[in-house]
Amino acid sequence: LATGTGKTVVMSMLIAWQVLNKIANPKDPRFSKNILVIAPGLTVRDRLQVLLPEDKDNFYQQFMLVDSTMWQELLQAKIVVTNWHALAPINENYGPKVVKKGPESNEAFFRRVLPDFGNATNVLVINDEAHHCHRAGQDEEEEEKEKATIWISGIDRIHEARGVLKAL
Repeated sequence: LATGTGKTVVMSMLIAWQVLNKIANPKDPRFSKNILVIAPGLTVRDRLQVLLPEDKDNFYQQFMLVDSTMWQELLQAKIVVTNWHALAPINENYGPKVVKKGPESNEAFFRRVLPDFGNATNVLVINDEAHHCHRAGQDEEEEEKEKATIWISGIDRIHEARGVLKAL
């Protein structure tokens, strides 16, 4: 969808639907109240803060998506809005050389990128401008290839560590 067509409103409806269904059906693996929203850059990430219920301009209240009873339930959600850069691996060569460093495990990656999610599993991932998130092809520009690889590899690592419900 093009800019200004209401993607963020649709995202907020999807989040509310997921979270409220998970609360009503806590054992149902189709639903999650742990939501990761990934943006293509800082400007978009900042615009997506309206997906956080605690944001003063949140879309749930602005568009009256939930009533007061559901509002209290929606507040149980853990929602992280970040940009794809947060999914980049740690540079193993950075920092003091005294400490032996090795590759970051998928579990350590999950805890670093999503510390608020605790022991959560079955994370719902929403990719804004998901055309940037794919397995890179041979004929792509190097910068786009790197971005796509970091983005999709980060989601792969989250899935390996705790499970991804859907990558939308």
